[in-house]
Amino acid sequence: MKIGELSRRLGLPVETIRYYVRSGIIIPERAGKQHLFSEASVEDLKRVLELKRLGFSLHEIHRILSLRRISDPCDPEDTLELVGLYIAKKRELEERIGHLVEARDAVADEIQAIYGRCRPRNASTGVPLRALALLACPLCRGRLSLTDASMDARYVHEGTVLCPCGYRAEIRRGILRTANVNRSRHDRPDTTRELYKDLPSPLISLFAKAHNWMLERLGGLGPARVVMETHANAYLFLYIAVAAGRLAPDNLYIVVDKFPETLEMYKRKIELHRDDLDILYLADAGLDFPLADGCVDGFIDFFGSNEHQFYRHDDLLVELDRFFASDAVLLGTYFHMPPMGASVRRLCREYPEAHVRNFDLRLYRQALDRARFSVAESVAVGSVTDSGENLAFSFHEQGEELSLFSLFARRLAPPQGASGR
Repeated sequence: MKIGELSRRLGLPVETIRYYVRSGIIIPERAGKQHLFSEASVEDLKRVLELKRLGFSLHEIHRILSLRRISDPCDPEDTLELVGLYIAKKRELEERIGHLVEARDAVADEIQAIYGRCRPRNASTGVPLRALALLACPLCRGRLSLTDASMDARYVHEGTVLCPCGYRAEIRRGILRTANVNRSRHDRPDTTRELYKDLPSPLISLFAKAHNWMLERLGGLGPARVVMETHANAYLFLYIAVAAGRLAPDNLYIVVDKFPETLEMYKRKIELHRDDLDILYLADAGLDFPLADGCVDGFIDFFGSNEHQFYRHDDLLVELDRFFASDAVLLGTYFHMPPMGASVRRLCREYPEAHVRNFDLRLYRQALDRARFSVAESVAVGSVTDSGENLAFSFHEQGEELSLFSLFARRLAPPQGASGR
C-alpha cells in the first residue's frame, strides 16, 4: 500500500511515517520515487506505537526492532539483549512511579497547607475608632461628629458622620461612603480583579519585581503612621502586602476608591488574611476627602497616578498635596510609555477623558516636584513590548515599550517664607 493509505489506516501523519522511514525504523520497499508498505511494515508501525505508549524512546524502539529482525526468538542467547532492554525500561518506569507518588503526596500536602493558610475567618471590620480623629469636613474643614452608630470596641460598622455646615457621609457595612459617586461612563467596578487576568508572563514578572522592590522598602513608611493608597479599582498594592504578611498592625491604613463595590471586595479578601489591621475604607469619587489636612504620613502610588489620568487632566499627587504631612514619604511604581506615541493616542480614543500626557514619566517627575517629593531611591524595573490581549492594557500598541519605574521619595519642607496648604 502507499503512504497515504497507511496514514489513514493507522491514523498517523504522513510526515511521521516518512521520518520513521528516513531513520530506518520502518523499512518499506521502494517503487520508483514511492514507498510501498507491506503488512510487515504495518505490524512494525503498530509495534512502534505500542512501544511509544509504554514509554520507550525512538532510539530504544529502533534498537528493539533491530534485535527482533536479526534474533532467533527461541534462542536464549539471542533474546538476552532484547529482554535486557525491557528489564531496564521496567526499572526506569518503577523509578518514575516512585517519583510520581512522591510528587503526588507533596502536591496533596501543599493543597492542605494552602487551605490551612486560608482558613475562613469570622472577622468583620469597619471604620477604626482611631480613624475618627482624622475625619474633617471637606467643605469647612471642621470636625465631623458620629451619630446613629452601630459599633464594637474597635470598629464602627454603621452610622452617619455630620458637620454643622451641612456635610454628611454614611458608614455602611464598615465603609465610609461620601456623596461623591462615579460619573464616568468609561469605568466600572472591577470586583473580580479582572485587570490582573490574562496578563502575559513577562508583564506579570515586571509586576512582581516592582512589588518585591516596594515590599522591601515598606518599612520605610515608619511605625504608628497613617498610610494611604487610592484608586484601588485599578491595582491595590496594600492587598499584595497583606497577602505577603508585610503590613505593620500598628499603622492606620486608608484605602480609597470611587467604587464602594470594589472596596467591599477587598475588605472581604483582606479580612480572610488579617483581623488585626486598622483600615479605613473610603468610597469617594472626588479628591476632597473628608480627612484632616496633613494626616497622611505615607502614600502608596502603584499605578494610582496613571489610573487618575484615565479620567482627569490634573496630577494626583498635586491634588492630594494638602493631605500629606510635612515629612510624608511616598512609595510607588509609575508606568510609562513613549510620550504622544501610538499607545497614548489609542488610550485617548478608548478613554475620551484621559490626559494626553498620561504614562509620561517626565510629567510624573514634575508632579513629584510640585508636591515637594524628592526621590531618595528608584529603579527602572524593566519593560515589555507586548502586554497581551486583556482589559488592563487594551490600549497598548504592540512594539512600543511599556515600562515600570519604582521609587521611594521623601517630602521636602516648603521654601522659607512660602505658605503651605
